[in-house]
Amino acid sequence: MGLIDTQTMRAVADALYDIDPDIAIYGEGWMGSWDDKFEDGWHGDRTGGTYSANTSNVYSKLGRNNKGSFVGGFNDCGRNALKGKNGEHELYGFISQSPQYGSDKIQSVKAMLCGINQEVDSTWKGDPEQTVNYASCHDNFTLFDQFTFTSARNGDGDYPGMALAATVVAESAVLVSNGVAFIQGGEELFRSKEVKSEADKKKITAYDEAGNAYLKDVMTINNKIISHNSYNLSDEVNAFDYSRKLSVDGVDTTKYFESIKEAISARKQMKQFTRAEMNRMSDGFTVNTWDNTVNLVEYKDDGGQTQWKPASGMVIGMANESAKGKYYFFISGEVEEEIGFGNITNATCIAASNKAYNNIGYRTVNVKYADEHQTTGKGIKMGWSSSCLFKLNS
Repeated sequence: MGLIDTQTMRAVADALYDIDPDIAIYGEGWMGSWDDKFEDGWHGDRTGGTYSANTSNVYSKLGRNNKGSFVGGFNDCGRNALKGKNGEHELYGFISQSPQYGSDKIQSVKAMLCGINQEVDSTWKGDPEQTVNYASCHDNFTLFDQFTFTSARNGDGDYPGMALAATVVAESAVLVSNGVAFIQGGEELFRSKEVKSEADKKKITAYDEAGNAYLKDVMTINNKIISHNSYNLSDEVNAFDYSRKLSVDGVDTTKYFESIKEAISARKQMKQFTRAEMNRMSDGFTVNTWDNTVNLVEYKDDGGQTQWKPASGMVIGMANESAKGKYYFFISGEVEEEIGFGNITNATCIAASNKAYNNIGYRTVNVKYADEHQTTGKGIKMGWSSSCLFKLNS
């Protein structure tokens, strides 16, 4: 969409609004490989005052007008912070927490929960209805594949338990976030895009400057060739394997599949919040976020490079409150110890620790650490890669 100007996109949105006000217009605010061809977001005739419909200009120039039409965009900032990017050395996000861990990711995840793209709206003044929150899309690694790499590659760690749990955590964060929730097809089945056939390998063979052949847009994970941009590959790579909602490599996945179903159900219960117009609600709607800060410790990664990770666990919380109810959501990454919320007094989160919490049907935690996940009248404790959504009983 970044290769189209804002005037054209506004005209499209207005024309479709006249046909049906419920038609929503969203796009990828990227400019492909042409980013360096346009200066300062301009597109076309610089003197004509036209701008590229890139992500930044979507927020600043294509918001809801007097007619009521608007254009939205994909929140790639939130995606990258939540689970990491696509590059081999950029695959780590908040959920895996290392080696690219940092406070910028925490802030961007919190912004995503509020329906904001932190990269282009650092003041959080945007309308969440313009924001499509997501953790993966068609040309990304599937969540299962990416979390296998960051948490359990080469047979290390808890495979596939950590990847399954992290997938649920990522999608639950998307589903309870304010704005539009987007899920790549097959993530609920813990889809994997393994390249096996020689015919598929031939399609992705490229050559470096020295003439050496290599496979592009893939990584080797647990001795499997895994694709992320599989648009030109066969059904063997791209098909949905529905048996994976029952088991993956002999491990029962039913609990994780059901957790995603419950998260979808929870979103429906929270629809008055997750489609909220934050700056225009009349019933006192507020969204606040919270995180427990920790010290970082230095360590060496597989390549001997210095990296940083938290000395103890990190959890992000969100308080979603209005006259219609009070909901609290928490997600954790690869924590090393339990996190208790029983003594929280921060008014932007759980204001009174002695109040009761009522589970509204969504709660998940890595099976390996299920005994560490507790709910009490004073708060909750979370294990590795876990997420919880609670409604507060006043």
